[in-house]
Amino acid sequence: MKGLGECEDRGCRVRSRGLRWMRWAWRSFAWVGLAVIARPVELPPGVAIPDEVRAALRADADRLGREVRVLATRSGGAPDLLPDVAVLWKAVNGALGRDGFQHTNEVSEARRVLELGFDRARQLREGRADWLTQTGLVVRGYESPVDRSFQPYGVVVGPAYRRGGRLDVWLHGRDDKLTELRFIRERLRSNGEFAPSNAVVVHPYGRYCNAFKFAGETDVLDAMDHATAAYGADWARRSIRGFSMGGAGAWHLAAHHPGLWRAAAPGAGFAETERYIGKDAHDPAITPWERLLWGWYDATAAAANPKTITAVRDAPRGPRRAATRAVSSSNSSMRPARSSTNTPSASRATAMSPMAASPARRAASARGRQLLSRLL
Repeated sequence: MKGLGECEDRGCRVRSRGLRWMRWAWRSFAWVGLAVIARPVELPPGVAIPDEVRAALRADADRLGREVRVLATRSGGAPDLLPDVAVLWKAVNGALGRDGFQHTNEVSEARRVLELGFDRARQLREGRADWLTQTGLVVRGYESPVDRSFQPYGVVVGPAYRRGGRLDVWLHGRDDKLTELRFIRERLRSNGEFAPSNAVVVHPYGRYCNAFKFAGETDVLDAMDHATAAYGADWARRSIRGFSMGGAGAWHLAAHHPGLWRAAAPGAGFAETERYIGKDAHDPAITPWERLLWGWYDATAAAANPKTITAVRDAPRGPRRAATRAVSSSNSSMRPARSSTNTPSASRATAMSPMAASPARRAASARGRQLLSRLL
């Protein structure tokens, strides 16, 4: 019997090499595109912290860094769990290295993150990892295939979740001060916009604020796959949601990867880069390659993809209440689902209108969440 990923014939090996080459070429082109069209987004200057406080944090961060290196070189350890410690060290180390403390209260949060890192390192030395069975808010990490860095993500494990259940992805909005330390702080404090009791909700960091494009897109997919495997979620019952910048990410990820999701709920967010950045496409100063790259992630360019999925639009009750309709297709682009007793016969998605503050909208949003729960 062949091992996982091995082939029985030469043709399979050729296809495998071809896919690897295509993946490499795509990632290389993505980084070229990022360098060409992306506007640099930099952290604002951080606040000053007392020298003695900085020195104490630096000493503790260096000590945790040494623990991470020791764990990485231990034989018989748990290398798959090393990122769960390393991302905590990396967040504080990064804030210290580039003056990334945006508020004075982040100093105490940095201490808390380091304490969590020391506790996890101690558990790994003892041959256990209690956070793997923890419900509620949990910070996780993985090693990125893009640059071999350790990247953080958060999960909210519902108290009624069982292996084989659903997994939802929530994409955060823009925050120019969202360092990794600030992100981890939020993932230790808040459940976020929603936290179903019977699901795992994944909160990707997305490489700061790039609207979950380029390396940010890879981060979403890698964090989702890592959490799916870690918590035994059903590959065929995954959804994606987001609002504002997160809504923009949900739009393009749902439109360009329709086979990954059983449901998608973008809230606000732009779907066309050209309109978002306010450029005139007919401006002679705009080069053809610029115009081409603008449309790289446009959701409207893949507008036909949702024809194969269930669409639900959340709106107040009344004459303009949107209908719910299901459209199934035998040639759906959904990728083969992993073995599961809950595999659906067709891919499904939910597209919800942007959130609003009115009571009617809030009530409609609650109805939409109930409907989405029934779908999942």
